[in-house]
Amino acid sequence: MPFVNILTSGKPLADTDAQSLCANMTEIMAGTAHKQAELTSVRIQHSDATWSIAGALTDQSRAHMDIHVTQGTNTAAEIAALVEQGYGELEKVLDLNIATYVIVHEHPATNWGYGGCTQAGRKEDAG
Repeated sequence: MPFVNILTSGKPLADTDAQSLCANMTEIMAGTAHKQAELTSVRIQHSDATWSIAGALTDQSRAHMDIHVTQGTNTAAEIAALVEQGYGELEKVLDLNIATYVIVHEHPATNWGYGGCTQAGRKEDAG
């Protein structure tokens, strides 16, 4: 049940680029992170926020990606691959500055879930 939240600023993504980014991130979460595609949620938000890099405003597109997964369900190598592949997907649709971050957040199974049930509760019910 991963959740991928992408924030962009600058020129908004074309619909085809947004669809591609959503589809590709879902595929990455299913392949690299071994998550169920049908439970993967990707949200792209565009903002008119002012961002700076190295203290200076930039006219480049800016992006930030947060990936949320259950703690302990991925290896360090898989998490590193998510960062690399997530950045690669952003790079396909945006003219990025190197100071574009992809952050993988690992949440305890007791602290999040879907359909009104925590991940820990699901595991307990299945066990």
